[in-house]
Amino acid sequence: MWRMRRGSKLLFAIIAFSAAATLAQQAMPIQGKAPALKASPTSTPAPALKLESKRIELLQQSYQAATALDVTSRAILLAKQCSAAEDDEDLAKSWCKELFQLAKDQLPTGDLRAHLQTVAARSMSVHYPQTALSMLQNVDVTDAQSDERASMARMVFEGVIHFKGAKAFPELMAAASRLGETGAYPYLATTMLMYGGGLPPQIQKASHQYTDPQVDVCNQVLQQGLDYFKKDSMNLKTDFQFMTLLRSASASNCPSGWMMHQAATDFANEIVKVGTAAINEDEKIKPHAAKMLYESAQHLLQDIDPVLAESVEKKVGAVRTVPDRTSSSAPSTKSQTWETDPAAHTFVQKIGEAENVLNNAPDGKHPHTQQMENAIRDGFTAAQRLIQKVDELDPDAAKSLHRGDLPNFPAFLDAAMRIWPESAIAQIQAMPDGEFKAHLLVSAAEYVGREKETEMMMRRKSL
Repeated sequence: MWRMRRGSKLLFAIIAFSAAATLAQQAMPIQGKAPALKASPTSTPAPALKLESKRIELLQQSYQAATALDVTSRAILLAKQCSAAEDDEDLAKSWCKELFQLAKDQLPTGDLRAHLQTVAARSMSVHYPQTALSMLQNVDVTDAQSDERASMARMVFEGVIHFKGAKAFPELMAAASRLGETGAYPYLATTMLMYGGGLPPQIQKASHQYTDPQVDVCNQVLQQGLDYFKKDSMNLKTDFQFMTLLRSASASNCPSGWMMHQAATDFANEIVKVGTAAINEDEKIKPHAAKMLYESAQHLLQDIDPVLAESVEKKVGAVRTVPDRTSSSAPSTKSQTWETDPAAHTFVQKIGEAENVLNNAPDGKHPHTQQMENAIRDGFTAAQRLIQKVDELDPDAAKSLHRGDLPNFPAFLDAAMRIWPESAIAQIQAMPDGEFKAHLLVSAAEYVGREKETEMMMRRKSL
């Protein structure tokens, strides 16, 4: 099965060479899944296969252990399960679809629902990028400022390009536009349509020649991004993201000279507006962020048009000396009421003590001792009793604890899985079904997955 690598580089030629013929075509309907790459029968060693089987077993146990949870807790756990299972085609397809629909149908409108739907789309893109693209466009976004789709769209776009090649161009441009209309425009994702992650290092941009259809593709990508950028003036988050697109355009040297001039000019105008606001102490603009934007923008503009950069320097160069504002509000010192309870404090201490015992124990290559087993048992027991106590004292605060967010516990769990994973997993499996157990089973599965990757890497090195 094809496994998409995040951040991997896709050559621009995949899209650009056939772009002229493609632009007139209609976007193809969603169909099939990402193409598989056949592996050698001996590519996966037996130990890794055993670990993979264990990982899937733990994930399935996690799913079964959480059937009685309320809808919000169930959805949050499903997001964790969906992400952990993205390497497994069947589980990822089933759980990510379930998560997306559960969030859409049963969670109230808001950032949590949009976040969980976006997580589902991202994990679905590993095997079914076309389905993920459709899901991404149908996320129920309520606030463009908190829209996470733009940062996750690159992975989805990459999968669709791998699946459809040049035919994906009109469809992805339309999808980018829809994301921009319903939330935040995916500037980073669209850099792939123009630059494809970068030319081969040995090819200098100044010496690379593009055909007219290729230049037309790049112009369309940059123009669409520019249109959305101009609609969202004085938004520093957008300014930084558009700068990424403009930097890719400059690095590829693909857009036409007039298109680059127009985009750089409009970007420079925005830098002047932000710089002027910061100099005039506009409360909406944070001086530190404005200075960072100015410095980064000037480096880019110097590369594109030194005269333009000089003009910006003359107008708002003083922004570099604007003092940072100190926060007028006192930092929050709110503490959980249960933290002052003597019994709860004792349980937290016991978790920390168990971690210390394990960290001072020999590694897994040495014989396991009764002391190690006792420490693992004591740590998990203290964690369960802490949750029970906090449930009594502060039920709202206990919600995060049920998801494994206990003081000292992450470090203890890591030590237990590292020193004696079989014992740690046995302790987790012996717990009564519920949210805490389900989250721990996912964490254990993730650890086993990392062990599998290590085994595979060692196998490759030995060949």
